Amino acid sequence: MVKKLKGVVALLTAAMLIFAGCNNLVNEATVTGASYTSNYDGTVSIFLGQVSNRTLAPTALTVDGAEIAKYVIVGESQKGYTLAATDLTVADVKDGKAKLEGVQLDDWNFTLYAADSNGNYILSGTSTCNMKSADASSVTFNLSSYGLTTAGSYDITIKYTGSAWNDDKYSFTWGLYDNITGEPRGTTGTLNTAPTTVASADAKDIHKTDTFYKASGTTVTPGSYVFGVYIYNGTDVIGYASDTLIVEPGRKTTATLELNENILQTIPLAPTGFIAQKIDESVNGDFYDVRFAWTDASDNEESFELILREFEDTAATWATFDAGATISDTTYVKVYTYSSILELKGATDRIKYVAGSLYSGSSELVLRFPTGTLWDAQIRSKNSIGTSATVARSADTAVATALEYDATLDSAESAKTTLNAYDTKKVTGYGVSTAAPFKHISLVKISYALDGGRLKTGSSETFSGTTYVEYKVYDKNTAATDDDDKMIKLLEIKTAADAYPQLTRNNIAFSKWILPSTANETAPAPVTYNTNTYKNILVVAVYGTTSGDIAIGTVTIQALAAASFSDSDITAYYGDSPTTAMSTNDAKNKSIKIKRGDSAQYVTVTVATNTLFKYYSLHVGDNHLEDVNYAETSVNFSNFSTDKLNDSGATCIRVDAYTAGGEKASQTFYITKTN
Repeated sequence: MVKKLKGVVALLTAAMLIFAGCNNLVNEATVTGASYTSNYDGTVSIFLGQVSNRTLAPTALTVDGAEIAKYVIVGESQKGYTLAATDLTVADVKDGKAKLEGVQLDDWNFTLYAADSNGNYILSGTSTCNMKSADASSVTFNLSSYGLTTAGSYDITIKYTGSAWNDDKYSFTWGLYDNITGEPRGTTGTLNTAPTTVASADAKDIHKTDTFYKASGTTVTPGSYVFGVYIYNGTDVIGYASDTLIVEPGRKTTATLELNENILQTIPLAPTGFIAQKIDESVNGDFYDVRFAWTDASDNEESFELILREFEDTAATWATFDAGATISDTTYVKVYTYSSILELKGATDRIKYVAGSLYSGSSELVLRFPTGTLWDAQIRSKNSIGTSATVARSADTAVATALEYDATLDSAESAKTTLNAYDTKKVTGYGVSTAAPFKHISLVKISYALDGGRLKTGSSETFSGTTYVEYKVYDKNTAATDDDDKMIKLLEIKTAADAYPQLTRNNIAFSKWILPSTANETAPAPVTYNTNTYKNILVVAVYGTTSGDIAIGTVTIQALAAASFSDSDITAYYGDSPTTAMSTNDAKNKSIKIKRGDSAQYVTVTVATNTLFKYYSLHVGDNHLEDVNYAETSVNFSNFSTDKLNDSGATCIRVDAYTAGGEKASQTFYITKTN
């Protein structure tokens, strides 16, 4: 099939109206006091672009074109001032400049419209203006047809240039179809309205060189449609052709759809360039979004079929993980059509529909996948005659590439097909190379239970939650000689003072990650890789060099305290100077006498350490003063002043001792301050 399109340069419009006295600093203070009027000069500029050549769309719009008869601006300010609809003629915007007078100082919301000769709005744009002074500045309007409901129209000439048309037998239907659901939309875009049937007596006009056949629609709802033509021999469909039809508000689309005998009794060509991309920042809990994109290589496909295979981590299927492998195991295969893919909007499947389509003329689809699963995909095209060959996924080298879409498709009906929700998102492609690490459609959720620890990810970045989560794409390295080819390396905690990430709990350094199922073992083995391969995994942090090796057995923490942390392990001294060389006056369970009028003396607490404990904590009365780590023979807490003791009565001094696993033993003594 050869198709020649005429007038396919479509509208890509951005217009600017610039006022003196306006600026875009939305955080400026509001002007108070009396308002006054002045003159404000502005500028209007229009820019044009193109869309792809498989689109039936209006011709390019020009500044002085007949379709735009005038511009209209309206506005409303924060204080309640209004700007009534003010006309600006084409002459008023000579050289792209317009003049607007009598606008009062305030914060304004302006809307600028472009209207045709009947006053119908065909473009619009809204912008804010903080009009604070008469100093020259600007505000910009980006004009498009998005959101406008002014009806449009079209005249599409259907031209058959082949030699195999049978005037006595062949007929055809034509009409608009929803480009997401494929539902018929008649001639005006009205949902579930039947296409137009052209009997053989009139259908022969399709190949008459003097007239051909003209398909027309008036009062058409603006938007993007599939313009489809089905050719029949009796009741049998023998051919199909389609194109994307863009209907702009208040404008007519005039184009030609040219067909030949190649569409008759012909299976569509397979699509090309089929890729899968992870949409970065789309992760939401246990789900993430994947964008499939392909190039439509045929003009006569009625739809596409997406074939998904979910892999299982068994020896029987591992060899078929190659992305280009034939998908034939029906046990793990899901085949989706343009209608069944929409059924995934609900909760009937783990995979969910997000945007895009598999209908005729489509080229992208976004699905939401569960983390911890591994998939691959293939695609093919089909029509009433048959199905094309199946196409394996190609490698995509995109790394954080921004998604970009054609602004001409941003109409109310077509916005959902252009995936506008991802205009500012980036994508990372899935590769397929078997000679080096390659990636399937996957995302692994790794949860790190910190068990009370403090994770520092950078010199000024600290994670304060209880569970740290990472997401990584499964990576199989076929060149590896060990199990690395089935595993994802876990978060590696650094030990150097200036290296990150760092993880400690109560000043005790991280030791290893373990699986929750081994948490009660005496010495659980460390986990350094995701042993579930591409599946989600939860690991738990352990702290201290002997962490997990202390066999407490049936001994309770109270018994442990009595047996291993006795009163004789603690001594306390006081003196006149806050230095380590204090006097040997014993302060433990004693009264400390200070000279009348002196503000304080100083106390130090020393603990005879035990290898069972990893750190100690000092409390004076209700105040927690300090934590210190384990030392070989003894630890000295920093000196504290006697002004922290009660002025009358005894003050309780408590020392807590903690094991690496978090168990606590405590001992107390008392100091009385007298004067």
